[in-house]
Amino acid sequence: MNEKGQQECLKCGECCKWLTFSVSIPPNMFARYLNYYKTHGCRIIKVKKDQGHIALMVPSVCHKYSFGQGCVVYNDRPQLCRLYDGRNDPNIRCQMNEEKT
Repeated sequence: MNEKGQQECLKCGECCKWLTFSVSIPPNMFARYLNYYKTHGCRIIKVKKDQGHIALMVPSVCHKYSFGQGCVVYNDRPQLCRLYDGRNDPNIRCQMNEEKT
């Protein structure tokens, strides 16, 4: 990513605000769990009721992220963060993708 892209990435920070999980749920509890996750601010990504599976995103801001500043360790961020590209994750609302449309 070039320097302009890095600056745009720092402004967005959407990938620093969520954790993605897959959860197995007993069929008789499916509606209750789905409602529970929605009520607690989770973003439901995928529902496979017949398989008892939900993929969801849980709001969780990284401790290295600062609203207004972005990632405070961007230049020295962990390798996992360096390898991750929110533009390629269909579940993240990356603002860099929105600017292309």
